[in-house]
Amino acid sequence: MNNHSENGIATAIRVFAYVVIAAGVLGFVFNLDGKTATLLIGVAFLASGAISGLMLLGFSEVIFLLQDLNSGGYRRSEPTQSTAMAVTQAKPAVQANAAMQVNAAMQHQEPIRKFSANEFDKTAFLNQISTLERVSEMYESVSQTAANNPNLFSQDIMNQLEDCVDIERMYGKGSGKQSFLAKLQAYLREV
Repeated sequence: MNNHSENGIATAIRVFAYVVIAAGVLGFVFNLDGKTATLLIGVAFLASGAISGLMLLGFSEVIFLLQDLNSGGYRRSEPTQSTAMAVTQAKPAVQANAAMQVNAAMQHQEPIRKFSANEFDKTAFLNQISTLERVSEMYESVSQTAANNPNLFSQDIMNQLEDCVDIERMYGKGSGKQSFLAKLQAYLREV
């Protein structure tokens, strides 16, 4: 972290905070003559000096931290090398698990066949797609249909559907499903 003496204003506020705290303590000490009224005044000096001084110390610390942020001196803790290695090693395993789930889901479906645009049953296709639970499974099914029937889906709709898969990846299972189905249905109405 940067040296706190670089910021003169924050340093001056910090020094003033210590002076206020010391004045509160001195006000308490000078009012210890045994009388109740002066003792209460001394406690008031002590309390106000402590509260005001601590608030000024906090304010000066905020100024120091803001300066550190502004100058780039403040950094979040970076992941260690072992953490980075664990994430790197876990990533292929997660991808392989996702691929296995998609393959398992695809095995339970009817085989996708080639057909012309005229014999393509949009309603049946949408019904088949909507039975799938995950958006990634839906996208995989549409991708296979597109691979078997290259003129059926445009690149634009495939990109839009892939965006829905990204939403599911970011926000979890089920996210993006309604958007996926709505975009697919709207596209199929136009075709």
